[in-house]
Amino acid sequence: MGGIGKAQLAVAFAQKYHRKHSAVFWLDESSRDRLEQGLVDTATRLPQDEITADIAESHKQEKVGTKADCLIIIDHVDRDCRGKSKDAQAYDLNEYLPPANRGYVLVTSRLSRGWQAWHEAGLSKLDQEQSRLVLENNAGKSVDGANEIIRLLDGLPLALAQVGTYLRETNMAFARYVQYYNRTWADPIKRQDGSPLEEYKYRPMLTTWTMSYEQVRKESKGAADLLKL
Repeated sequence: MGGIGKAQLAVAFAQKYHRKHSAVFWLDESSRDRLEQGLVDTATRLPQDEITADIAESHKQEKVGTKADCLIIIDHVDRDCRGKSKDAQAYDLNEYLPPANRGYVLVTSRLSRGWQAWHEAGLSKLDQEQSRLVLENNAGKSVDGANEIIRLLDGLPLALAQVGTYLRETNMAFARYVQYYNRTWADPIKRQDGSPLEEYKYRPMLTTWTMSYEQVRKESKGAADLLKL
């Protein structure tokens, strides 16, 4: 689900292992158009003497074997192309990947596709101890009486991180934050001008995002407008 930490886990993986690869490419592939544009952009960053019209043929060249050990992270593969899907922007990722056993591809997705030859790892919600750790790490301090907000946020790492950061940046008392959260929860769609976030449709995620956005808007309308853009 959105907010469970897929992208952040991919970021952490890239930061830890990037030195083992000749290059790291991050593609935001929430649609077919974005996928194709991302691949074109990636190609422009590669040494031109290693690019041919036939990707399969290029991977047979010996020189690529020493230079093409790259890591490609493909984020937001969430459109299901199986069955009778009428989504024009859905696609089969396998059609776009080169048939070569060099380099690594890491995909984040809300779908469980059962792709053959892929290693899949599911992410679950955090338990209470893990939730407190995320909350306090982002708050930069121990949070007394955090059990109530941990219960409300239902183990969603991104929501917990947003709450912790909010508390650190505003120095708001925790009890007051819980009251503010409950008021915002009552009608988050209205506070978003009738347009809920496409990426995070779960109310805890939408509520914490709305609260963070409202705080930014209070401090700088220009920054809030930039977020909308």
